Amino acid sequence: MQILDGKLVSRSVREQIKNVMEALSVKAVKTGFLVNADIVETVADALKDHRMVLIVDATVAAPGKHPDSNMLQAMKNSLLPLANMITANVAEAEYLLDCKLANTSDLIEAAKSLAAAYQCNVLLKTGFAADNNGRFSESQP
Repeated sequence: MQILDGKLVSRSVREQIKNVMEALSVKAVKTGFLVNADIVETVADALKDHRMVLIVDATVAAPGKHPDSNMLQAMKNSLLPLANMITANVAEAEYLLDCKLANTSDLIEAAKSLAAAYQCNVLLKTGFAADNNGRFSESQP
């Protein structure tokens, strides 16, 4: 398998978005992990002039990894302002807001802060259940 450089990948992503938008009547788009700043900016630029619901899954890093600061800034500056809804887990919300979320009250305030900052709906996914004191603890399926 050939590894493609960033510009070739970005061009390919842009062409794929263009082709889908031309071929279909797209009503909604949901993003996933967008790897780096160049891809985030490419997706934002390719979608900005289309009328549709944009759900941005704010995946900013692989589990257990820290996000690339350039990618995080691109997400904040280019893609999130276009969103109708942001979905994020606790760790992603912490990176987006540059703060720690320790309890249910923090989570509610984080959702409000993201909603105000980006003028959109926000769904924060905990993956955790709060105990009686409002602290998060891992839940077992």
